[in-house]
Amino acid sequence: KFVAAPFADQRCIIVAYLLAQQRWQVKLADERFQGKQVLVPEKDVAFDFYTAPSQLLPPLPAHLGVANLGASGNALLTNGDLREGDLVLNESPMMVIGGKYNFSSCWLSYLSARNEQGATAPVVVAFNELCPGGPLVEKYLDAARILVQSMVASCGPEVQQQYQSSAGRKTAEAETRQIAQVIAQWQSNAHSFSPGACGEKHSALYRFTSKCQHSCEANCSTIIDDETGCMILKTNRRIIAGELLTICYMGQDPEFVSLPVEERRRRIGEKGFNCGCSRCVREGGEKPQHPETVSSNGEDCSQSPGTVALANACQETADCVESDVTAASDDTGNLICATCGRGCARANFNKKQLQKGQQRQCKRCTSAQTCK
Repeated sequence: KFVAAPFADQRCIIVAYLLAQQRWQVKLADERFQGKQVLVPEKDVAFDFYTAPSQLLPPLPAHLGVANLGASGNALLTNGDLREGDLVLNESPMMVIGGKYNFSSCWLSYLSARNEQGATAPVVVAFNELCPGGPLVEKYLDAARILVQSMVASCGPEVQQQYQSSAGRKTAEAETRQIAQVIAQWQSNAHSFSPGACGEKHSALYRFTSKCQHSCEANCSTIIDDETGCMILKTNRRIIAGELLTICYMGQDPEFVSLPVEERRRRIGEKGFNCGCSRCVREGGEKPQHPETVSSNGEDCSQSPGTVALANACQETADCVESDVTAASDDTGNLICATCGRGCARANFNKKQLQKGQQRQCKRCTSAQTCK
């Protein structure tokens, strides 16, 4: 929006940056100006939000996949083994809210992308694929309702009268829920960075990194370039093919990871979910809620429920007794690992091990022996 006369506080849409003139070419958003475009210096505009053009969104890298975990949303996974310290991703944000974070900017960033690029545009589809926000939707209904009322109040008498009818009230309620959904998705999936020397935090959504699941003992770490907002994702340890890529939603805060499970869950609960990562499950004496290894089509490739995380595979398999089971399968059709004796999906065995008569050892046990 403009921060100087003669269009102070008027919203505008960026058209282009003209390098020769050192000016932004912008279009006034208010219908009263009938699409009027002006050139303004950078100091006279403040960026509320940015949405990347769909053609700038990169495709999913070949070494990565996406799995649908139901209520937990889509998850990022690796299609191949990764070593500790490997670069997994380096991507630019697809949406950014600059300066003061507010619910209005959350909604307008999505709405502008949908209106200007279309509901099927890659950037809109990518946003819709992010974690839905769970209980946060209900939490933000009141804020969304106030936002709808504000937007209606800014319209003319004819529009206001339409919203007072029975059909209009239903429309307003539907819009309220949609806005609450968008706010919840921003709250659940955004990452923060502070560009330049301004000191103001910006919130950003990333097409792929925002799909990483949370873990209190994450197998990946994130670094954001404050100048560009680019997200760098690197591995913290060796990761096997099919394993979910996880990050800590609380950043690199050493205080958070040292907290007991109850306090960690309380803090992460502000993101709209109860943490069920391998560490919290282990420390809470519970059974795992989700598989840690899946295929890109969502198939569970993990071991039977109740097993611990790969990070603890060395300890788990220390007591494994090698058996002569080489071709058996369990009741679900999974193949039996000859080392740990558990049923594992075919994706957890290499091609040679799938041949008849071969000794089968799942990737988790193989990894554990390598660690030893």
